[in-house]
Amino acid sequence: MTRPPDSVAGVHARVGDYLGTRARGVGLRVAFAGLCFFLALAWLVAGPDGWRPGSWAPLLLDALALAAVAGGVVAFRRWRARLVAERPVSAAIERAADLPAGLVQGVLELGRTIPPGVSASLVVRSAAHLAAHIGRPPALLAGDLGRRAAAGARRAGWGLAVALPLLALLLLLEPVVHYEALLAVVPRRSEARA
Repeated sequence: MTRPPDSVAGVHARVGDYLGTRARGVGLRVAFAGLCFFLALAWLVAGPDGWRPGSWAPLLLDALALAAVAGGVVAFRRWRARLVAERPVSAAIERAADLPAGLVQGVLELGRTIPPGVSASLVVRSAAHLAAHIGRPPALLAGDLGRRAAAGARRAGWGLAVALPLLALLLLLEPVVHYEALLAVVPRRSEARA
């Protein structure tokens, strides 16, 4: 038994979802690497003895962190919106499936509203034919947008590969200070029972 072909809108949505998932992975890697770099920066600014009373450094680092988070969120949302927008995804599908430019976008637009004088049966037939032609996995249909997202994931992975060992090295340089800081946050068992 053969499965009926998916609609063009369904294929388009799956490619957009695939790209959105890749973008979220990139965003999480970048955020985690940024957190590691920020913690390393805080350690370098404070030094192994911790913050000195009256220092402006913690306030400046907090302001820097808030600005970085706000800027990162805005930049990520813009990048993701450009990545999964309808026209670029349509163009990527067309290039990946070796279709004429504008075909996928045209079928999507005709699927929403059929103008007067256009045969609805021809639109449906054309959409079904196109859907059967592009019935491939979203990773293949994402084409150059998928490669761009994969390149972003690689760059974010390299940032994480640098940030994690740096943070681990700084934690190992002064393990007693970090252990005492952890004990200040996490109650001891004897204190937790009381």
